[in-house]
Amino acid sequence: MVTSENTVSLGTNNTLGISQYNHDPELYLRPEVEIEGHKYNITEISESALSNLAFEKVLIPKSVNKIGPRAFFKSNITELDLSATNITEIPSFCFAYSRIKKLLLPQTIQTISECSFSMTTLVNFVFPKDLVTIGTRSFESSVIDTIDLSQTSVNLICQFAFIGSTLKTFISSPLLQKIEQYVFACTPIQSLTFSTTLSELGNHCFYECKELESIDLSPTVISIIPGFCFNKCSKLAKCLFPLTVSIIQNFAFSQSGIAKINFPPKLSEIPRCCFLQCYNLEEIDLSHTIVKYIGSVAFSSCKLLSSVNFGNNLDDRRSCFFEHLIEDNCFTTYY
Repeated sequence: MVTSENTVSLGTNNTLGISQYNHDPELYLRPEVEIEGHKYNITEISESALSNLAFEKVLIPKSVNKIGPRAFFKSNITELDLSATNITEIPSFCFAYSRIKKLLLPQTIQTISECSFSMTTLVNFVFPKDLVTIGTRSFESSVIDTIDLSQTSVNLICQFAFIGSTLKTFISSPLLQKIEQYVFACTPIQSLTFSTTLSELGNHCFYECKELESIDLSPTVISIIPGFCFNKCSKLAKCLFPLTVSIIQNFAFSQSGIAKINFPPKLSEIPRCCFLQCYNLEEIDLSHTIVKYIGSVAFSSCKLLSSVNFGNNLDDRRSCFFEHLIEDNCFTTYY
């Protein structure tokens, strides 16, 4: 498809710019083609243009500045070098379900879009410095051990970005502000490093991260621990909060392995089911908080809970759960 006086787009099943195939596993794209005596630079690989491709390696000319959605979807490509191009986006489903393992990106990439690398296996993947956004489900169920954003400009990680992947280590961008819902859910994540700019976590953010043993949120400025944030993190024994946290929502730590928590001083309430079935929780000290309300069954089935200090701010009229709580646990100390 001719896109301007001097440029052409490589579209689906379009042989323009493809060099002669001699049963070589590599595919070469010509930097320019001639149509009716007029020469055109190839600047774009259109939607689905190279999807289901049998080649293992494709050589892309540096004249390419745009790649369409699903461009390499379900292809057999294992290696690709885009570092000489000026593309700014990896579009939706671009490499999804492909066999890509080694990928070099230009530093100009700003967005990795929805499902770009879903169900892929990436080795030694380096994120470009201009990257700002990691899209929804972009690495869902992918095989990738480390996400290192420390040299990028990422400020947003969209929902479900790494859900179900093999991710073990995450290093934040120095500009990261928001991590949406389910981003790390159902991963074997073990190590996370956050920046001082992080202000928001989405619900279910670390849902069922069964290998996570500790997490340090103290460098951040988040004010809310959202609902189900650490639900079913069975090995999570330790969580450090920033002083800015004032709200912990429903089921935030339910069924987790949490043993002891240093509650932040601005915390004003603990909602229902917040620490439900935290079987390792031994002690609660709210004396340094401003907690006025504790919801029903907030600490129900915390079978090792033996010491509770409710502090001086609790509103007895709203905390009718006391009787149930004491019956449900074997306290040695509560005051």
